[in-house]
Amino acid sequence: MAMNGCNSSIRQTFVLQFVGFLPLPSHQLKVAPQTVNWSKVSTLAPASPAILLLIGTFYFTYIQGAMSYHEIFIFTPTNPHTNPLLSAMVDLPYGVINLRRLVVLAVFFYKRHSWCELSQQTQELLHLARTATAAGQFSRKTTLLSGFLLTVTALGHVTWELAEWYYFWSPGDPSDNLPVFSAVSVVPVPNDTYEWPYITLYICFSFVPFILSQQVYGCAMVLASIVGCVLTAMEQDMLRVCRQWMDPVHRSSLNDLARKVAKWEYLHSQALLVVEAMNRFFGEIFLFTYFLGVMVAVSYAGSFIVETDRSLMFYCVSIGGFALFSAYAMFLPLPFVLVHNQGYSLADTIHALTNRFSENSPVAGPGILARRFDLLNALDGFQDASRNYACLLTGLDIVSFTRAIIIGVSIRCSINEAEKLTAPAAIQRAEYVFVK
Repeated sequence: MAMNGCNSSIRQTFVLQFVGFLPLPSHQLKVAPQTVNWSKVSTLAPASPAILLLIGTFYFTYIQGAMSYHEIFIFTPTNPHTNPLLSAMVDLPYGVINLRRLVVLAVFFYKRHSWCELSQQTQELLHLARTATAAGQFSRKTTLLSGFLLTVTALGHVTWELAEWYYFWSPGDPSDNLPVFSAVSVVPVPNDTYEWPYITLYICFSFVPFILSQQVYGCAMVLASIVGCVLTAMEQDMLRVCRQWMDPVHRSSLNDLARKVAKWEYLHSQALLVVEAMNRFFGEIFLFTYFLGVMVAVSYAGSFIVETDRSLMFYCVSIGGFALFSAYAMFLPLPFVLVHNQGYSLADTIHALTNRFSENSPVAGPGILARRFDLLNALDGFQDASRNYACLLTGLDIVSFTRAIIIGVSIRCSINEAEKLTAPAAIQRAEYVFVK
């Protein structure tokens, strides 16, 4: 039931469940426990639309990729007036865009059963945050963000597709290379780009899968925003306690502060576990989405050099494609960047709380000095853990989603940095302190 609570606030999961990329909740599968074979069939049946979409997307990726290959390596070398490299940049996006959607959907479908575990783990983090901090409900913010991302990603791609089809729509154009390609293709392909078979294939296996792939990425964004909200609520709770220790009248006791520090440290360790689980689940998706998005954006930028058309519609399509895929690569990961920044901001807040406690805590009384010393050690350890074990989302430890991702790629080659992702020492220490 905890898992369902998290899914109910992520609108993208309803779309992905509807087309079979996510398994239905167990309470919706009406299967008799003794019929094992029928259980397998009933489990596979809801995934059949996703399997059909993946097969069609693979077929259409072949068409677009082979067309790009035919244009780059067969047609372009015969034209002495074009630069092969720049011409390849112009012809590359369409095959890459199809490869992007195929990779994202295929990886997500392969890992779909692990989504339940990740969703439940995130829900448990939310429950823990509500009990360990003074934060309110997170579900409303999550639902609003999820609905916003669903609407923006779908409408943005629909607008760009319509503009591109309007610009390239030229039935009967002899320069269209699809008839030439269909004559040499080893797989049957439509003969005409502007007839209903090709348009139907395009809508079903190119247009729809890309929107679905964006919803997969949207799920990761919503989960990251949940982790960010938990860290923010924890920091706000720390600031409230910090202000209390500046006021001798409303100052909490040492025992109360010790319990709060133990809960915060345990909550931080659980946030690290969720981030680690997200890296395992979305690592390949993060990596391919980022690099392929950058590749498409650079290709659209190259069209300004190669193409001779200078019409208003050309600028709209080229600038729109460049801006759209640049945003996909560098601005959609913004929730991942905010999680990383919030983790480091947490360390500064712990440092401020440590200073306030050190300045205003009592030093006289039976056992006071020992408890004061233990609390200072706990705060120092928590501060070190929050600095050394950052909540860092990555694409297979190659692309790191930090502030550098907004202006360019951030590639990590350090093994020490990769080891910090799991943060085993911080997690074990937090669990020990919390249980103690």
